[in-house]
Amino acid sequence: LRIAQYWVHTLGVLAEPANHLQSSTPNQFRQDRYLVGHNPFYHGHLVDIPGTGWWLGRAYVERLALLVQQAVEGLYRQLAASQGLAAPRYFCEKYQPDHIPWLTHELYPEAREIFLVRDFRDMVCSVLAFNEKRGYQAFWRELVDTDEEYVTRIVRVRLMELYRQWQARADRTCLVRYEDLVQRPLEVLPEILAYLGLDGGSEVAEKMLAAAAVETPELRDHRTAPDAAASIGRWRRDLTPELQAVCQQELGDLLEAFGYR
Repeated sequence: LRIAQYWVHTLGVLAEPANHLQSSTPNQFRQDRYLVGHNPFYHGHLVDIPGTGWWLGRAYVERLALLVQQAVEGLYRQLAASQGLAAPRYFCEKYQPDHIPWLTHELYPEAREIFLVRDFRDMVCSVLAFNEKRGYQAFWRELVDTDEEYVTRIVRVRLMELYRQWQARADRTCLVRYEDLVQRPLEVLPEILAYLGLDGGSEVAEKMLAAAAVETPELRDHRTAPDAAASIGRWRRDLTPELQAVCQQELGDLLEAFGYR
């Protein structure tokens, strides 16, 4: 679920000043019953009125933020209650390296963030194999003509933003490599639990592994390798020598930065 991301994005849109070229306008916002954009009246003379500009730029934003937090936490508390949890410690979501994590940290300065990375060459393999399995292009591969362009124009750009965000928040986040998690789960999982401030050692880690081992149709449909072990280092056999060279040229510095060789 991405409940918090939806509401955080809503906050980012509604709190911005008017943008009559790309968003709602004072006279036409009512005509679109399915979309709400920037506040079309947050501009011009209204902002110049003493006290009103401050209210729109500060008090209005803070009240919107409170609404967003109530909406997010209210639904997650209902989900927790349905699972018999009276006082949940966290809600958990998968994020992309875009504007949403920055806003989320403003709303939740004590949030815990785990950067889960994987050898980016294997990631490219998985994307290409998954697209072939489903019979259509996705993960932004549809935006370019060749796999080489995909690595150069899409993958590198997105990974650079991931790197920048990791560097900016490295002092309060946890970096986890997929390969370590797969190959040494009984070491890595307790470290993650400790970072989260949760009780747990090898016994809890073993229970987590047992739960994760349950096969589901969704997992089978998503998989493009026989097992997790086979997904590690697959780039050596799945990528052509030409595409391997492009990955090394475009992603080599990022691989090194995240501890890969």
